[in-house]
Amino acid sequence: MNNSKSNRKIRLPKPNLFYVHMFVISLLILCAGCTGNHKKEKKSSNKTQNLQAINSNFSEIENLDYIENSIFRLRVTDNGNIVFVDDNKWKIFLIDKEGFVLDSIGGKGRGPGEFALINTIRLYEQSNTIQVFDKGLKRVSYFELNADKIKLLRVTKLPDFKEHLYLQDLYSYKQQNFGVFKKYDNTGNSGFRNIMVYLLNDSLEISKKLIEFDGNELIELKNKRFIENQFGYSVHWAFEDSLLYISDSQTSGIVAYNLNNFYGETLQFDSLKRIKNESKIVNYFLTVFEYLSEDKEILHNLKNREFYPAYFDLKAEGNNLYFLVFNYDSKNQEILKIDLKRSQVERISSLNIFDIQDIEEGVIYGIYKDDEIGRNTIRYIDGE
Repeated sequence: MNNSKSNRKIRLPKPNLFYVHMFVISLLILCAGCTGNHKKEKKSSNKTQNLQAINSNFSEIENLDYIENSIFRLRVTDNGNIVFVDDNKWKIFLIDKEGFVLDSIGGKGRGPGEFALINTIRLYEQSNTIQVFDKGLKRVSYFELNADKIKLLRVTKLPDFKEHLYLQDLYSYKQQNFGVFKKYDNTGNSGFRNIMVYLLNDSLEISKKLIEFDGNELIELKNKRFIENQFGYSVHWAFEDSLLYISDSQTSGIVAYNLNNFYGETLQFDSLKRIKNESKIVNYFLTVFEYLSEDKEILHNLKNREFYPAYFDLKAEGNNLYFLVFNYDSKNQEILKIDLKRSQVERISSLNIFDIQDIEEGVIYGIYKDDEIGRNTIRYIDGE
């Protein structure tokens, strides 16, 4: 399998003439590595190779029993309260900004409001609704969120989707539903597991394909099975109001897709370019992930690939995009903040293995594993 494939495709269907309106981004942008309805622009001059990272002090949500609670996913309300998933009890908790528990709901089971394997949690603040996608039970549960209470509204069973298509994320906007799918089809010579975005109807059935990416990088094992390369190229996405930002870490292209008129443009930033492979990177991986020395397929890939991805996650709030940048050495991770409106780029120093979960009014919230207690904790930093 060739992991240095240079021309990955981003496919968008031709738009209906009624919807063809230009979606203008106030940046100098470049359409790279894509085909379809993307307007070509000039290359962005936002370079951050020599940009000093802003020092940051992470704070911890106190008064929460991190030994008792297993933090898995979280979302932040506009008043600073936090909704999080406990993946040990499979319960949804509501806590205030000090960490005191206000309410909880759910638990392991198959009944209404119970869960088997939560994949994503989403908060719609305008309607005070929590959406929980349970991958195990193949259903979506909706809860009403009040100041100090969570109440079950309804449970929607997911339909049987097309062969090889598996739902990864669900988003609702102006009474329309959008689904992000992963295609588990290992036939052919493709080295990637495609990511597709579909418009869904009211019953959450597939209505129309909107975007398709050559998605997450695969490694072929000796038994001819394919697995995703956890250190390879991948696709990341973030819904923000009327926009879907979806990015491919091999081309570093970011598609800003308008959910109103189904039109997208590709943004390109120098600061997100791939990282050239060096022996010190492989040595770093072997030091941090000792098991790799026994995994011949992945180790061979690490040693022989030409480039590594520059980032491993994408989040959005307002006009700002946040990328989790990994330095492949002993330095801390960094968060790359791109202000699309002002055309500004900042680097923010971060904790190692800090998992960004949500941003609320510029404050970055995430999950950090505290080695002293061996448990996940909730940390946050003011990103302004």
